[in-house]
Order: sequence, then structure tokens, then C-alpha cells
Amino acid sequence: MSGSRPVKVYVIEDEELLLESITGALQSGLSEWFGEEDCVVEGYKRLADYYCDHPVPDDGEVRIVVLDLFLDGNENGFAALRDPVFRGLADYIIGVSRMSERPQLRYMLKKELLDAFIAKKSGTVSEIVKAVVTLGNGGDYRNEVMVEALESEEEDPVARLSEKQIEILVDLDHGKTVKQIAIDMGIGDKAVYRHRDRAYERIGTTRWSEIRRLLTIHGYIA
Repeated sequence: MSGSRPVKVYVIEDEELLLESITGALQSGLSEWFGEEDCVVEGYKRLADYYCDHPVPDDGEVRIVVLDLFLDGNENGFAALRDPVFRGLADYIIGVSRMSERPQLRYMLKKELLDAFIAKKSGTVSEIVKAVVTLGNGGDYRNEVMVEALESEEEDPVARLSEKQIEILVDLDHGKTVKQIAIDMGIGDKAVYRHRDRAYERIGTTRWSEIRRLLTIHGYIA
């Protein structure tokens, strides 16, 4: 039990049927643990709608966000994790996605961008309920996927990049030319090329689709 602190859970999921399934299961399952009066579950299909509700933090309650990391459109769950405003609205954040890359998950857990991660698969809804109950009671939630990621020695390629290298890759993805980037950064064209090439070397690929995927997972681009 969470004692006298009510639990509020905000589910951000763009798959409507899954959103209904998660919110329904949470409302039912959590009421048994915390009581109907001490448990509120709200669902959102878009991050923008969640922000518009102005869920101001309250020290008298436990606030948990269940976030789909791969939202449709221009919204990016990974980018939200890097937003201090978003993180400040919750006591705990549970990430949900089909992502299985251990290096990237290990990075997010080590940086404490996530308090729990649940892969989308059979049994996802029941595992989300279990995670919320554990965190709502002040526990430390771990599952097999999280343990494997934390114990993995695989290094995240993006973690090898400098801030300047990341900025250049993001600018290139946004369609800027090397000359435009050089002017904006106050450096020469050749320096931009050097930073770009070093970034390619550290990531281990020059294939843009893979570079874009990695930058998306880290929330640098939508």
C-alpha cells in the first residue's frame, strides 16, 4: 500500500485499443491495491494533450507516467525524456515500446531517464500494472529485459559522440548544408566535415537511416 498518498497514473499511448486496455486494467488492478478513492488513471493519445492538462505536481500524491516511446507524428517519447519539464511532472516514468536494443536501454536506465521499461508484447498490460504497483509502493522495479540491459557491456554508439558532433548530425538531418552549419557554429567548412566524419567513425556507420534511427531513440530528432 502507498499509505496516505494517492496514486495518479497518466498513460500516453497513441494506439487507441492498447490505450483503452492499459487504462482499464490499471484502474481495475490499482483500485485493489490503493483503493478507488486513492487511485486515478487518465489516458492520452498525444503528448500535447497531456501537457495541456497542466498536471501540476503535488507532494501529497505519487505521480506515474506510462509513456509510449515511439509516438506517431512529430511527437517523440524519447525527446520527452530529455525534457526537464516533462520529467518534473512525474515521480516515476515507465517507458513502453517494441525497442529491444540493450545499449540504448542501458543508457536510458543508467542516466535515470526511465524508472522502468516494458517491451510491447504478450502480457504487456499485466506487467505495466505490476510496475505501477511496485513503484507506487516506493519499490524498485526490475524485469528481465531491464536486468539484461543493465548487465550488458555493449556500449551505446551515440554515447561516444561529443555535443558538437551530435549537433552537426541533427542539423544535417534537418536539411542544413555544411556551409550553413559552419556559419551557425562559427567554424570552417572543413571543421564541420571533420566532426561529421569522426561522428560516423564513432557510431560505426555512414548509413543515414541507421544514424537517424539512433538519433531518434535518443530524442535528438522526431
